[in-house]
Amino acid sequence: MPWHILHHLSICKVFVTPSAGVFTRGNSKKFFISHAFLSGMNPECFKKLECTLSISSTIALEYLKKYGLDKYKVKLAKVGYPSLDCKLSQIKNIPKNPKNIFLSIDNNALIYESIEPLIKSLLDNNETIIFRPKPQHISNNLNTNFISKFKKYTNFIIDRKDVVDMDELLNCFLLISDYGSMLFTFAFATNRPALIFDPKKYYLKSSNPFYNKNLHLIAYDLDTGLKAVQEAKYADTKKIKNYLKTVIYNLGKSSEAIAKEIEGLTIE
Repeated sequence: MPWHILHHLSICKVFVTPSAGVFTRGNSKKFFISHAFLSGMNPECFKKLECTLSISSTIALEYLKKYGLDKYKVKLAKVGYPSLDCKLSQIKNIPKNPKNIFLSIDNNALIYESIEPLIKSLLDNNETIIFRPKPQHISNNLNTNFISKFKKYTNFIIDRKDVVDMDELLNCFLLISDYGSMLFTFAFATNRPALIFDPKKYYLKSSNPFYNKNLHLIAYDLDTGLKAVQEAKYADTKKIKNYLKTVIYNLGKSSEAIAKEIEGLTIE
């Protein structure tokens, strides 16, 4: 259905969507189901909306305070994260000693250039790296050029699956990324830290709560990257698991919590 049609839908009592940029005319109540972590959001999206926004954890709640959403008519529903629950339900056995590294970085020239020495060093040291290009960038010149740098390495594997394979993810002791909800999803699902590769040292210089010291390591060049990889190999997974139990809302039962919220909106 073309998105512009949604602006004219007024027959729905509750309109459920993953996008805060979509709205409907009429008296429909709006319920936005968010990702594991909300960032880059423009509060102006909510200026004219009376809506309910789902959040996954106290981590996301702290970040949303930065947006000043209390100025708008937004209700925060502390319901959890259905995608995480789905991934957790697929887990049968968690490997005790995962061997691989999962790499998911944005299509950014600075990131590609800065991380290349680290990736080559890890590959030369016989680490297996699974590189998952972001779907929208698979055929992009920057992406294909980056991949070409590692053609000689049999331990550099390209993952082009439609969705992330949980078994593949569980066989990784570390995820390396520069940004995105995967930095949280990986830690949530595996109880292992994720590495934020940050060549501009943005998170080291700011108080941006996207970086969470309980879930993330930070590196900005070859030396700090190698140090972080070694630290990840000996991470305390029990500590991370216990931490997550205290911050994720309705772990394992988020769909039920969302259904209850939506049901409440229908009878208001």
